Amino acid sequence: MIAPFVPHAYFPIKKWTTQFVTFQAEADLNIFTLSQIKTFACAKDSDYFSYSGWIEKTITDHLENKTDDLLLSNQCYHFLLSLNQQKNKKNDVNHPLYQQFVIPTLAEIDTSYAHDLSINELAEKLYISSQYLNRLFVLFLNQSPYQYLTMIRLNHAKQQLISTPESDIQTIANQVGFNSASQFTQLFKQKTNLTPKQFRELFFANQKNSSNL
Repeated sequence: MIAPFVPHAYFPIKKWTTQFVTFQAEADLNIFTLSQIKTFACAKDSDYFSYSGWIEKTITDHLENKTDDLLLSNQCYHFLLSLNQQKNKKNDVNHPLYQQFVIPTLAEIDTSYAHDLSINELAEKLYISSQYLNRLFVLFLNQSPYQYLTMIRLNHAKQQLISTPESDIQTIANQVGFNSASQFTQLFKQKTNLTPKQFRELFFANQKNSSNL
């Protein structure tokens, strides 16, 4: 994914097919800010998410009139969040330490983020210290386990804010694992420069403006 006005070039080393989509948003709803992608991000298809499959399905659904604006916006944001979660990973996934300690921790966080997780707990399950687990995460992911857990929770919160507009902030905070709405709001604003309420309002204002074009 490449931000506007970023110079770039690419070329094939063998026969290839390209697919692309263009994301548009109002100036006050900058998708690169909200998804925490500054200039560009690269990711490969994986068991976690197929980017090429998503693009192909989105184009097909659009041509067959199988989607509406709200659903499409939600799907686009899911694409961006998936890209955000993958962008910091290094190409060391086959390293024994990554396989033995990082992958199980990622899986535990991805499935249990809504519960009361602690880094000590995660480390104890692997029979290592929390300090060692932290060093491994920084080495392979450029972030600590706590930062990754917070990112996952905030990403799920963003999806909830969009997909369940009837849910209040406290409910969403609890559903994604935060102890309080105030803690959730503080962390959310640190990462996006918006409160959860502002994020939701801007998203739906942008949605309304797009539908009126």
